[in-house]
Amino acid sequence: MKDPTLPAILGGDRIRSNMPEWPILDEGARSAFEQLMLSGDWGKYTSTHTKTLIELLCTAYVARHVLLTCSGTAAIELALRAANIGAGDEVIMAGYDYNPNFKTIRHIGATPVLVDIRADNAQLNVELVQAALSDKTKAVLATHLHGAMIEMQTLREVVGDEIVIIEDACQMPGATYHNAFAGLSGDLGVISFGGTKTLSAGRGGALLTNHNRLAFQCRKILDRGNAVFPLSEMQAALLLPQLKSFNERKQLREQQVAGILELVTSCTYLIPFPRQENTSPDYYKLGFWYNAAELNGLTRHQFIRTIRLEGIPFGPGFEALHKTHLAKTYRTPQDLPQSTRADQEITGLHHPFLLEPNALTELISALSKIETHAETLCKQVT
Repeated sequence: MKDPTLPAILGGDRIRSNMPEWPILDEGARSAFEQLMLSGDWGKYTSTHTKTLIELLCTAYVARHVLLTCSGTAAIELALRAANIGAGDEVIMAGYDYNPNFKTIRHIGATPVLVDIRADNAQLNVELVQAALSDKTKAVLATHLHGAMIEMQTLREVVGDEIVIIEDACQMPGATYHNAFAGLSGDLGVISFGGTKTLSAGRGGALLTNHNRLAFQCRKILDRGNAVFPLSEMQAALLLPQLKSFNERKQLREQQVAGILELVTSCTYLIPFPRQENTSPDYYKLGFWYNAAELNGLTRHQFIRTIRLEGIPFGPGFEALHKTHLAKTYRTPQDLPQSTRADQEITGLHHPFLLEPNALTELISALSKIETHAETLCKQVT
């Protein structure tokens, strides 16, 4: 008889037979597929689905303008170009951020200026932004990550009204900051419909803004007789039923996160980001600082490999941008110790698990296995 406390990586039984599935093929998605087949809209340039999606997003976000794109990254590029950013300009961003954001700034000829993140929640440290400003600064790219949010009001106070703030809300399309949806606290906002996102169309994104001039610039860039970064009618049709169930799923994620955060209060090797006042985050990833010293030296890699084999979808964070790019491709006015730390220590729990009815008990079992056999895992997991 197998030891029920033995991790699967050491020969024990898995807690879950499979990773949680995403996206979910529910009745709404099934019906959308059927209607697309019957109508032929899956193969049309334009029909009613994209128009309806734009209208619903405008209403849901209380946004004056919504422009659909083929990806969140394309929407970031669109925002940068609409703000007339190009060669010789600088864009401030966190030293720990999504790598394609850095590449997109470089792609249009501008220079990323890397600013360190906060030690508590791994978000852009707005108190350090002032020192990064120069006469070349044209924009700040503010990316909310891992279930935490940047202090957008303070950021605006620091940079003033002349510098464009692009708010990357791709990881949390349902989050709010001071009762405004993430994506609308800056000048231009971006959400993503990528295959792993909480609203998923395989690929796709949207740009949000309440600024008429910037929206006009976006439309000029997109319209070349046909949309150059299009979201298809088929993708829009599959997003529409997801919008109907989005709030319900967001509430379920919040409930599960509340239970998990209570669980880890006594877990010294998983340190959650602190809760923030006046915010209601969404959880594409639930982020933690991982402290290997508190678990017999079990490395982050060993921890993630062990718990994933139990069917619990933890993963590493991003690589710090100054660790992956040549120094000549960016500017930084200060050292980046917290970005370096994040590169080494952040781990995140992927959102599909937060919709599982037994998520909390399964996580408790997985962590208990790891704690019981940490010394052995350190020696045997590669």
